Amino acid sequence: MLTGEPIPSLKIKGDHLTGGTLNATASVLIKAVHIGADTVLSRIVACVQDAQMSKAPIQAVADRLSRVFVPVVVAISCLTFAVWFVVGTVYGTAIVPEGSSAFGFALTFAIAVLVIACPCALGLATPTAVMVGTGVAAQHGILVKGGGAALQMASKIKTIIFDKTGTLTLGKPTVTDALMHVPKKDQVSNHSRPLLNSHDEIYSLIAYAESSSTHPLAVAASAYATARTGSLPRGTIGINWTAGEVREVAGMGLSIDIVYNGTDITLQNRTFLAVIGSRRWVEATNYCTFPTQEYDACIHAWESDGKTSVYVGLFETDAAVRNILAVLAISDPPRTTSFATVAALRGMGIRVLMMTGDQRTTAEAVAKLVGIESQDVIAGCLPADKGNHVKVVKQELGSGMVAFAGDGINDSIALANADVGIALGGGSDIAIESASAVLLRSELSDIVTLVKLSRTVLFRIYFNMGGAFLYNVIGIPVAAGVFYVAGNGFTLAPWIAGLAMALSSVTVVVSSLALKLFRA
Repeated sequence: MLTGEPIPSLKIKGDHLTGGTLNATASVLIKAVHIGADTVLSRIVACVQDAQMSKAPIQAVADRLSRVFVPVVVAISCLTFAVWFVVGTVYGTAIVPEGSSAFGFALTFAIAVLVIACPCALGLATPTAVMVGTGVAAQHGILVKGGGAALQMASKIKTIIFDKTGTLTLGKPTVTDALMHVPKKDQVSNHSRPLLNSHDEIYSLIAYAESSSTHPLAVAASAYATARTGSLPRGTIGINWTAGEVREVAGMGLSIDIVYNGTDITLQNRTFLAVIGSRRWVEATNYCTFPTQEYDACIHAWESDGKTSVYVGLFETDAAVRNILAVLAISDPPRTTSFATVAALRGMGIRVLMMTGDQRTTAEAVAKLVGIESQDVIAGCLPADKGNHVKVVKQELGSGMVAFAGDGINDSIALANADVGIALGGGSDIAIESASAVLLRSELSDIVTLVKLSRTVLFRIYFNMGGAFLYNVIGIPVAAGVFYVAGNGFTLAPWIAGLAMALSSVTVVVSSLALKLFRA
């Protein structure tokens, strides 16, 4: 029910289940860890309600007008009474209808002014449009957490920044190529044997370490390496090594201590550090190197094809020589809707940028595939850098809003710093929490829908407010009797004024309900 996906998802012992989903086969024993208002469905409902109740900045204008509207109308009504009372007293039956006094004559106009004036229409113009707009967004698979404020800001987006992995791309990368290097003993230390003397042991190290991470690149590396550990026991690093705790550094990679416990007395109880991740993490931060330049040429060719390289290094902390044992080339193809979404946004006058932690060569290759110019690529970003880059783009833009679309934990800072944070529904909880709009179907094309809908909602708010203002500008003078003399005694009876006032509010509501006719 919550995902809208028709394909069953396999669950095993220890997995989290969401209330509202359907158990298709055997019975299961479930432990309720969240009940009532804490369930996923209840939080979504509460989020929608909060969004519908939140005010758009433009609502503040209507609130200020409403605060002065009543005193002004009362003053106009009193002035109307005074003017017509004086006129009726001076001119008598030439102005005042037979059977009516000057007081009753003037009071009729004053009451009509009070009745026809309608602050309700001004007050309803924004919230009704916001409520209907957020409901229409939900029907299109978009949860607008920020309500009216988010819709108004989304309508003014001038620049949108996309995260690459998992947002513009599928987020389901696979390893396509691998370079392996088993170091000789004199390349590691003065030991009688290499540290990891086979591809199987290197792959077992990768499989063990990467299996602890949920990052898409780590998942791909773990799956690839696990299938190539040969006869070595699964979940181990060979038969001579004991693994320590895996430590993950956001946006960089991970590290793990491994201790030798085999029969080689020269290695026994020695602790080595394995580092796996980006080139910056393995080479620049931990100073690991390849033995020849041939590897660099091969890796450059991979990155030119849009592939991401994951490096594996191993060394003793005080070793002068630090070796790169392997490099994996991982390809994450773009989503099928990425190119069309980028083209549609650019067609709407929105500048599209791409931000990624990848090397520039890889980033530009992917950007080319989705239709983003190379000068609009921000590469080599750490999680904290993403937030800072968003601030820089906002400063450079000046006017207009900056949106950021992402799905990972490392995108949360950027999502929070952007004027409009857009998270994919299949992304991390932190990303969803940081965003002001969530694409429940994780379809990039829904971003185009969000922008179009927000612009339509804002236009409808302006239309409603303009109509309400125009109604009062015309209705109050008519009720005050400006056409009485020229119109041969034309007056607006109080009951007609009351009917007009009610119709003005109904008109605003119907205008907002017309948003249900919106089509993406």
